[in-house]
Amino acid sequence: NKNPDKSVGVVTFNVTQQATILDLIDEKMDTGRFTVSDSLFVKNIENVQGDERDIIIFSTAYAPDSDGKIQLRFGSLNQAGGENRLNVAITRAKEQIYIVTSLLPHQLETDKSANEGPKLLKAYLQYAKNVSDGNWQPDSLEDQTQSRDWYLRNRLETDKGHLQIKKSLPFADLTVTSNDHPKGLILTDDDLFFDTLSAKEAYCYRQTHFIEMNWPFTQFYTREYWLSREHAEEKLEKFIHRVSE
Repeated sequence: NKNPDKSVGVVTFNVTQQATILDLIDEKMDTGRFTVSDSLFVKNIENVQGDERDIIIFSTAYAPDSDGKIQLRFGSLNQAGGENRLNVAITRAKEQIYIVTSLLPHQLETDKSANEGPKLLKAYLQYAKNVSDGNWQPDSLEDQTQSRDWYLRNRLETDKGHLQIKKSLPFADLTVTSNDHPKGLILTDDDLFFDTLSAKEAYCYRQTHFIEMNWPFTQFYTREYWLSREHAEEKLEKFIHRVSE
């Protein structure tokens, strides 16, 4: 209701939670004091593929059993290849993800888990908690044996008061932000480029995903900067103007 123009989807990690949430929504609607958009969906992680919404809400509501242990009952996420389910669920959000949870990451004991799904979920919940607490900082990808001058992103970084170009998101070298709100992404041929597993990932997969999410981005190459710094700076200014409109 706070964002009536935004489409919303709810993703649960098992069918029981999905049914419970749907029942609660129906009860609220029966009172006549609660309405939902036709675009709202409530799905479990097994059948959410293909659906995208502006905002995705993850439900990870679990409680310890009588022995004080939290059972890792995350549906197909527990199975081999379950990490792919998590990847699909995360990428359903065009703008934001909210996590509604009753547990903390350290409560998930995944060391003995045979598959990667629960381990990645724990890592993702820890990342989300760090972001929520304001404790997340992007990892430094710089090769300490090289001068900072070699890194294109360091030459493109700038601070214009209300507008900044800085490293703030893990999937882009730089982010154009206005009043701390991300406006556009900048990719370079620094470490993120060379650390990709394939040429398709470097030149295609990330860019295609950004297009699908309707996230504005631009690509800079070190060669174009050194051939014409003026042209590169003009290209940067045009991109800033485009995403700031």
